[in-house]
Amino acid sequence: MLSDLQKSKNYLTELFKESSIVFANLELPLIKDNYPVNEDKKFVFHQVPEILSAFPEKIIFSLANNHIMDYGENGLLDTMKSLQSYGFRFTGAGINISEAGSPVIIDIDGIQIAFIAAADERYQPANNNSSGTFPAIPELIIPKIRELRKTVDIIYLSVHMGMEYIPVPTPVMKRLAKQCHDAGANVVFFHHSHCISGYTLSPQKCTLWGTGNFIFYESSDYPLKSWFDTAHWSISHDLDENTLDLSITPFQINENGLPERTDKKAYDRIFTTISEISNKINLNSALFLLRLKYLMNPNYIKVLCINYSDMIRRHGPVKVIRQAASTFKVLFLNR
Repeated sequence: MLSDLQKSKNYLTELFKESSIVFANLELPLIKDNYPVNEDKKFVFHQVPEILSAFPEKIIFSLANNHIMDYGENGLLDTMKSLQSYGFRFTGAGINISEAGSPVIIDIDGIQIAFIAAADERYQPANNNSSGTFPAIPELIIPKIRELRKTVDIIYLSVHMGMEYIPVPTPVMKRLAKQCHDAGANVVFFHHSHCISGYTLSPQKCTLWGTGNFIFYESSDYPLKSWFDTAHWSISHDLDENTLDLSITPFQINENGLPERTDKKAYDRIFTTISEISNKINLNSALFLLRLKYLMNPNYIKVLCINYSDMIRRHGPVKVIRQAASTFKVLFLNR
């Protein structure tokens, strides 16, 4: 195992060698003990802390997602302790809402950069008295961005929000991104959909509407092949000109769950997908119908039926009706 971890670290170190900082979503707790699992969920994830030795130290982890609390507060506490012991910085979850919303601020050649992370408020939000994730609601995020803007030069915001396997931003995502950019965030990027989406770019601001998976195992016979298409999103800043630039390198996730460089055919296909979705998002061209198109994908319906059948078995039909209503609101309504 140690040799495999070292190989992974060498690979990732080489991949990120030109990046000063990597901001990534850690979508599982790191635990050693058998803590009680979240029985409300079909899919629960975890890994052992030793897996961190596969990652270069320049990574800042977001813990704001729907799996970081899969093993409750104990799992979260173990995760934070493990990250600290390996020298990693993190944001987005904590023992209370104040800690969950605490940013990571770093200095690179005199430039102050802040990293904050938040998750859909349905995903185990923290409050004043309990642990969890920092909720992605404007009333909490906007004041934090404005306060940070007084002292830092660049702000990155990671948001775990969206619909799984739907590469089209929801009305809530579009509104939240605009509010955060208006408040002073330079880069806002979304994940949770498990598929790549498009981007919106201006000289001073960038929104990544879905960064996809990057290191995430799934069997190659999984019906939604968009799971395996991904990209390395690299952003550079020129503070003298007050501009930023985005470069995108397509990758595919291999049978071991690791990103690998593609052949030209796959490279062109993934890059074209990102470009086409970006154009439709930025033109705001019938996004309602575009969401509906992805919903009608037979493979999407297949996965949906499997998940909802399991939900009926474990929780009864009322839960499914509520979940379906919530999905409809997120996809098609501005709330």
